[in-house]
Amino acid sequence: MRDRQFTLGMGVALLMLTMLFIPTALAGTVAMTVTATLSTSTTETVTTDMDFGTIDLDPSGDTVRLDASAGAASPAVVTGNGSIITGGTSGLITINSQIAMTVDVTYPADGVVTLDDGAGHTLPLTDIDTYSEGGVTNGSEATVGGGIPLEIDVGGELIIPAAQPDGTYTTSMNVIISYS
Repeated sequence: MRDRQFTLGMGVALLMLTMLFIPTALAGTVAMTVTATLSTSTTETVTTDMDFGTIDLDPSGDTVRLDASAGAASPAVVTGNGSIITGGTSGLITINSQIAMTVDVTYPADGVVTLDDGAGHTLPLTDIDTYSEGGVTNGSEATVGGGIPLEIDVGGELIIPAAQPDGTYTTSMNVIISYS
């Protein structure tokens, strides 16, 4: 029995000695922080609001146009009646971007934008697309990028009926700017 104990003891000792010299796989887990900082360098700013000026309206009414399709414009009477306009200017949107992109501009459709005097009297703003830069009617796309600002002049037409009440007519409109 003593030989068996010796043999068993030697076997255990050899097993332990073998384990010391056999490489074992070690595993560990580490935590790593992952960061991404995003910034949008593209900005759209209304630099100048559209202003049809002060219109001394001819009693028979008039059509006043801001034709900014080729750049900044002042309002002008286009129906030939005797209205007199003082001041006013087309609107201006300025876009800045470091990224080179094509810019498409979508203006509100006719009948969507109506100026209001707060007393229930209204004036429709029409042909915004026709008399502005970059609209679908003008068929022009522009590019922006490299930190060089893109300026888009915005115009339109007011058809003012005879006997339209005096007052300051205002509204807000949304212009959609898309990039590709």
